[in-house]
Amino acid sequence: MTWLVLVLLFLPMLAAAQSNVIKIPRPGVVDINSPSYYPEALLALVLEKTRFLYGDFHLQYIDEMYVANRLRAMLIDNKGLDVMWSSVTPERKLYMRALEYDIFYGLQGYRRLLIRIEDAEEFKNITTLEQLKKYRAGVGFQWSDKDVFSYNKLPFVAGTQLGSLGKMLAAKRFDYLPRASHEYRFDLSNLTPDLMAVEHLILHYCQPVNFFVNKNNYVLGDRLALGLSLAQSDGSWDHLLHSVPSLRQAQADIQQFKGVILRIKNPSCDGSL
Repeated sequence: MTWLVLVLLFLPMLAAAQSNVIKIPRPGVVDINSPSYYPEALLALVLEKTRFLYGDFHLQYIDEMYVANRLRAMLIDNKGLDVMWSSVTPERKLYMRALEYDIFYGLQGYRRLLIRIEDAEEFKNITTLEQLKKYRAGVGFQWSDKDVFSYNKLPFVAGTQLGSLGKMLAAKRFDYLPRASHEYRFDLSNLTPDLMAVEHLILHYCQPVNFFVNKNNYVLGDRLALGLSLAQSDGSWDHLLHSVPSLRQAQADIQQFKGVILRIKNPSCDGSL
């Protein structure tokens, strides 16, 4: 008897256990060019795919803009948050259930380097990891990238929010800000002016991003796992990804890239995306 048949047999119990209100982090982004748009759109897609089995759903945003560590604590304690998306680490997988699908198909691991325009000539000469190690990166206090940079002995300065990091870069607190291939154009439009992306260089490491749920929320976790599988199988996931300009452009950029890709290891990741 297949897993799906077993689920169908217990459908009344599932319906009773599953609330149709699913709380997710703010904000609800309507701008398709925002990096926050796609994860929420994908979540809605996979929930819609499973409506036939699990019933209706309603995405509800939590009232406050919390930092990532606070959101994770809320999810772990089952206090006001049902789903979030985040890069994967062993610790996060220990305390939360990770849905084992990289929602960005590896794009998160391709990092373009944002620098001050005045430093363009200096960065133009960088072609090796040893050369890059002479410069300091800017990373968020709560980003898992900190562990990657530390492991690979790449100097970095930690900051708080992305906006603060942009200001710190402009103020010469560090030398470059690594941003995902689908994020950096949006960031250049929204961070402090006088920044640019290094054209000939990409930093790459495995950095999957998963949906996470509370470990005891079996119904929602199974619903997302099924929905992701169905969306992947019928092509609707790919269709959504390719409908987002930043993701479509990032895929094309990587495929056509003729410059230098510096590959480093993420000690938390077994893959080679």
